Amino acid sequence: MYIFFVCISTQQEAFGSVYCLTPDLKLIKVDSGYLFSNGIAVQHNEEDGRPCLLIVAETGTKTLHAYDITGLGQVSNKRAWAKLPGWLLYK
Repeated sequence: MYIFFVCISTQQEAFGSVYCLTPDLKLIKVDSGYLFSNGIAVQHNEEDGRPCLLIVAETGTKTLHAYDITGLGQVSNKRAWAKLPGWLLYK
């Protein structure tokens, strides 16, 4: 098992990051450049229970970003997964 978490930025500087903490306590930066990233979710494969999709909420831009989880602390294929309704905090 491993844990994904975010480090948020404030104001209008996009320096929030996403990290993975591995079972041996190795900290891996997965991505950065987020404007107020404040939540994540992990979807698991129904067949084998392995984590397969990482979703990161970026409140500042009202965007949910998705990554394919390819291994321990490894992601690929970043994409905008959804746009949330409402006004933007920052432009």
